Amino acid sequence: MPRVPRETREQGLAELTAGLLAELGLVGKGLRVLDIGCANIRPYSAHARTLAEEYVGLDLAMGELRDAAGRHPDAPPMLIHGSAECLPFPDARFDLVLCNDMLAYTDKARVLAEIQRVLVPGGYLLSLYNNGIGWSLYKLRHPEKPWWVEWAHSLVVIVATGVRRLTGWRPFHTSFNTLAELTTLAARAGLEPVRQWSVDIGFEKLNLICRKPLAGGAGVRPTALITGGYVSQNMGSAAMSIVTSARLRQAGFDPLLLSKYRDDDQPLADRYGIALRSAPQLRYTFLVLPLLAVAALLGYLIPALIPAIRRRWFGDARLCYDLGGITFSRDRGLSGLLINLTWLLLPRFLRIPLIKGAQAIGPFGAGPLWRAVPPLLRRVTRIYSRGATTQALLDAAAVPNRPAADIAFLLEPELWDIPVELATRGYIAMLPSSVVKIRFDRRHGEGAYARLLAGVVDALATADRPVALIAHSYRAGQTLNSNDLPVCQAVMAACRSAHVIQVDVMGRSPGELKYLISLASLCVTGRFHGMVAALGSGVPVVVTTWSHKYREVLAEFSQEAVAIPTDELSGDAVLATIDRVLAASASVRHQIDAALPRVRASAQRNFELFDTDAHTTLRRLRDR
Repeated sequence: MPRVPRETREQGLAELTAGLLAELGLVGKGLRVLDIGCANIRPYSAHARTLAEEYVGLDLAMGELRDAAGRHPDAPPMLIHGSAECLPFPDARFDLVLCNDMLAYTDKARVLAEIQRVLVPGGYLLSLYNNGIGWSLYKLRHPEKPWWVEWAHSLVVIVATGVRRLTGWRPFHTSFNTLAELTTLAARAGLEPVRQWSVDIGFEKLNLICRKPLAGGAGVRPTALITGGYVSQNMGSAAMSIVTSARLRQAGFDPLLLSKYRDDDQPLADRYGIALRSAPQLRYTFLVLPLLAVAALLGYLIPALIPAIRRRWFGDARLCYDLGGITFSRDRGLSGLLINLTWLLLPRFLRIPLIKGAQAIGPFGAGPLWRAVPPLLRRVTRIYSRGATTQALLDAAAVPNRPAADIAFLLEPELWDIPVELATRGYIAMLPSSVVKIRFDRRHGEGAYARLLAGVVDALATADRPVALIAHSYRAGQTLNSNDLPVCQAVMAACRSAHVIQVDVMGRSPGELKYLISLASLCVTGRFHGMVAALGSGVPVVVTTWSHKYREVLAEFSQEAVAIPTDELSGDAVLATIDRVLAASASVRHQIDAALPRVRASAQRNFELFDTDAHTTLRRLRDR
């Protein structure tokens, strides 16, 4: 296998490109040309530029782009740093797309779909000098970079190509396809193959010409990751996940929830059509994140690394929407900080926009890791601050943010056949909290919280006004982690009243629980999103609190007085507050109903950046 000088290869490509443009009748047409992988403006690019009315070059290698601009100081070309897999251009933007000598190193299906999208109907794609397996064999004998780099890259690609052909599994995007495979991929992307052939220049090069049909489609829907959410256990998080998934789907994305508890999430995820990908925290913090960090450092040397990792763990992600409830709070300790940093840095390394939906952030802690948090948060595309405290903390750290109400206020209730004992009575909904139990029992002894609530139930429950015990966070077993069922069982066991009902919530959705709460005359809750469900339904509440986030939401409805901090919690305090709220029930409902439209409008801001076209949304986010 003799050496073929780079200059010879590039000149051959330039001559082939020029001949084909003439053959296709594209000379003198005043073309709008996109040159993907333009590098430093090679000979074929220079020729295309002379023919074009408008020439745009795109490449991932910033150094090559700077070199190209420096070569043409008097009339610099329009150059853009970007990825072929997510083109930053509107639909039907170009008459001709060149992606010569580069397709092998990308997610080919995604790139071809993006090219199909940005081509005008009737526009052409020239994808010439695509590499086959012979290129890697050639580089083993004639390295053009340090030999160890060429050998490492070539062997990885050869193995990846072999694995893909034997098993169908693609460990990396970078693998060599046959000409027939490239043609099939182009056709699947909505491009009509016009001509395909190979040439031998000492090793095989594959050439493909395609045309976008005059009635071309819109291309592939991009994927949007959802992080920090569940569709099980915590019904508040499930509510946010369900609403966010629906809004992303309406905007033209395919939502993908990174689930820490996939087995638990799967039943409700199937019910709402939410795609899941298992995302155990330890794996993503200590394996995936370091891999992405290394890939980011080696991105220019081995450009296929990040696409390979993206496909393996993140699907075809183009956007990340984070639903974390309380993030970057010193109260969560080092483990909480590492979790929050993981989901902040992953989109950064993936080079995709990150939006943090309405959540409580801060107060920040001290130390080297904490000092890195504000600068990282300033790089987030948009942060929505839920409440005045979060907004003040972010403003003090000079982190841009926009106030917005909790996403769960947008959840719609879902009808279901509630227990007959409750269907005809004005019951009180009681939502115990395992979080409050742990904090209260730590101060007053094991079982104190259950005894306190049982005393409240016995004082309240009557035949005409029963009490419904509802676990707003539930899972199988006796764990107290995101599980209020054991607390409800303990309260039930401690009650003497015959007018208390423990509702069977297993398998119920957050919308169904919201419906159950909406029929109550009063909601007594230690769960934040139980409070949101009640307020969102116009139901008066009495709340036991352990965080500033409760009061901030209650303040939107002029209901701060119904909040009882955990360190002030007692049976007398709860009963006195309940009596006060019930006595003023009509006035309280009027206050809640008057504030609710404004709060729901605020919750809508969480999705204000989204258009009904995903590609338009992504362009808007990239322009920020």
